[in-house]
Amino acid sequence: MPKLFEYRGLILRFFSDEHEPIHIHAFYKECQTKVEFSIENGIISSINYNKIQGYEMIPEEKRKDLEILIDVYKYDIIQLWIKFFVLHEKVTCKKISVKLK
Repeated sequence: MPKLFEYRGLILRFFSDEHEPIHIHAFYKECQTKVEFSIENGIISSINYNKIQGYEMIPEEKRKDLEILIDVYKYDIIQLWIKFFVLHEKVTCKKISVKLK
């Protein structure tokens, strides 16, 4: 379960037995939200934030941080998916200490 990003208490991960569509799991304390990417012609056409059964979604007060993190790093996340699931290479976590806008 590789960790991709840490930012303001949020942790983004892949599960090592994942499947398409490309998605990540965002964690904050005991909450978890699934973030799915729809891609058309090499462009991200939509990003959906979904509830995972048995977990509360990331609370509203952290949702903005999550959306900003995803927006800034969305193409990096796609590249990490390819690196990990297609090329079977190791990915490392990026700890972000500055506030993203």
